[in-house]
Amino acid sequence: MNNTSGNRGGTVIIEPVYPHPMLIHISRLADGNENILRDGRVFLNQYYGRYNNAEDNADGSIDNEMLLLQLAYEKNIVTAFFECNKREQWRKRVLIEKSINLLVNSVAEKYAVIVIESLMFAFGWQFRIDINRKWEAAEEERANFHEKTVFEKRLQNDMIGQIQIINNNRKIDISEYMEDDETNQGASKVVSYNNDGSSNAAVPDSNVTEGGAGEYGTASQETASSRQPGTSSRKEKALQKDIQKESNARDIQENGAEDIPDPVMEYKKMEEAKFYKHMNIRNKRVLKKAFQGNASSQCEMGDYYAEKDGGHLDYQEAAKWYSASARKGYERASFELGKLYDQNPPEIEGAKDKAVQIYTTMAEQGLPTAQCILGMKYWFGDGVEIDFKKAINWLRKAAAQKHDAAIRSLADLYAAINDSENASRWYKVGASYGDDYCRKKLRNY
Repeated sequence: MNNTSGNRGGTVIIEPVYPHPMLIHISRLADGNENILRDGRVFLNQYYGRYNNAEDNADGSIDNEMLLLQLAYEKNIVTAFFECNKREQWRKRVLIEKSINLLVNSVAEKYAVIVIESLMFAFGWQFRIDINRKWEAAEEERANFHEKTVFEKRLQNDMIGQIQIINNNRKIDISEYMEDDETNQGASKVVSYNNDGSSNAAVPDSNVTEGGAGEYGTASQETASSRQPGTSSRKEKALQKDIQKESNARDIQENGAEDIPDPVMEYKKMEEAKFYKHMNIRNKRVLKKAFQGNASSQCEMGDYYAEKDGGHLDYQEAAKWYSASARKGYERASFELGKLYDQNPPEIEGAKDKAVQIYTTMAEQGLPTAQCILGMKYWFGDGVEIDFKKAINWLRKAAAQKHDAAIRSLADLYAAINDSENASRWYKVGASYGDDYCRKKLRNY
């Protein structure tokens, strides 16, 4: 095993939503048809032929991707994905855990996760799995793509997945990565987090207006300014929690879910739910809790109807359950609803627009993953008009919260528009956090 001086413990999050390079390359090459991966020799030749001379391979990173993909074929992981593709979701989860355990015996944890998430994306396995770390992994080798450094998960009863800002005044000094010049003179070189998770950071470039203190999150900042730290009672905290839930519910209703009925109100009894006769005992138990108003169970019912290969795919039903959960402030459900709309199913009118609205709402609430997704959408024109200014603005907000994918993407965007100075600065920030991709990119500057 390659990790000899690491440590165990904790969980590894596996979810194919972060745009690391291999995932992007495979998704473009496969283009929704995973059968292109069946013949390993042919696929690897196509992969290398398409990306070896590409502009984004100036640092030779495709060679590393090729080695990782070859390893996946040699260990029959790709073959196992094909064999499991039409099976139940729990079997897929078992396969993913086995595959990660197999790969970490040969490569660092983060590379193992990159391979598996890329394959999951290619096969359309859009779900999340948390795996207990049973291997040793040095801190710099851990897969931290999905960890939120400024947010912590709240594990309270069935409210797993709720996100709370834990430090309103946390500051990170990034002055060593910022050079004084005409574009940033007089700017503060400390990233300061507002109560809504937005940043008033003085980022390397200043030609993009920072929205954290103006256009975005103003109401939350006013609330923060009127509250003394450490003085909230239990009742006040409970009230704030209820207010946040109501706010989240209102935001979801106003941004893509207002026309979706609540399935609990739509069906008079559980037995009327779609595919009820096909549900196993566990599914029916989850359904029962969902009808009782349990947000986590409602989100899981959304997962059930969104599963492509389970014989019970129904995008509209999935949207109903995700929406019901999201209205209660369950944030994973909001993300899942956005992801569902992002697939642009024909039976849901204006799905792409609704996805953008939901990601925008969550981004304005300070969630870095949503900010990163929104930034990428504006970069590539996915559901919106291409707008580099907005792309940079949202990526900067996520990058200010140490969101790895956002830092990489922000630096890549600057490189793409030939702003080598800012590209170099953000690659340095990423490299300082242990990102190998940014370290390699720095060789070009």
